[in-house]
Amino acid sequence: MAVEDFCLNFFETALEPDELLVEIQVPPVPPHTGTAYTKFNVIETDQATVAAAVSISLDSGQEMCTDTRIVLGACARTQMRAKQAEEVLRGKKITDNLLKEAGQVASQEVDPITDISASEEYRRELVKVLVPRVGKQALTRARQA
Repeated sequence: MAVEDFCLNFFETALEPDELLVEIQVPPVPPHTGTAYTKFNVIETDQATVAAAVSISLDSGQEMCTDTRIVLGACARTQMRAKQAEEVLRGKKITDNLLKEAGQVASQEVDPITDISASEEYRRELVKVLVPRVGKQALTRARQA
């Protein structure tokens, strides 16, 4: 089962009452792949206001994005992949402007909550900022891999 199908809601998983998670399989990372993660906190707590993780895989010439994953957390009911934002990057040479576009698309794709930490609008703005920032870090690491 994919992790995106496993988490259903706040503190709710797809596990039945008589089931137990016993293994998590993580596929090997392809060559020329870089990853980065950050979380934004309004106050110093473990709870993020918005979290963003980006994985970027480059071709052997380290020019074109062959694969990418953009995952957002703490801004909706569960973590989510920003699949439309991923498509902005996939198959293209990644630039700052392209990362900014991916952040914009991700901010429209997410369905943020409003709670005591932040409003829906504030979380959307954070996504716009964090996706390009983390994407740039992942790209740098992919070029060094």
